[in-house]
Amino acid sequence: MNINTLHICNYSVTEDKHFYAQLVKKNDCVVVYSQDLDNKQYDELLQLFDDDFKQVYCIIEQNKHHIPAINHAQWLDLINQSKRTFTWK
Repeated sequence: MNINTLHICNYSVTEDKHFYAQLVKKNDCVVVYSQDLDNKQYDELLQLFDDDFKQVYCIIEQNKHHIPAINHAQWLDLINQSKRTFTWK
């Protein structure tokens, strides 16, 4: 995978997710970190992007809701595959 920009979002800290989501381009990737994410929050997160954009990955420390997630090693792989990173505040 060739990633132009890896967008990194701490779900509980980032206030204006809509603003940052519009900055995501076709060859970008988004990693969302959260202590816990419920199904409603996950669905709202996916709705920020076009239906054909599939490069949204979650790292969830306490994944009580069994949401698809990657581990820290996979996150590092995404960082290594990207040309740059952009952290959402």
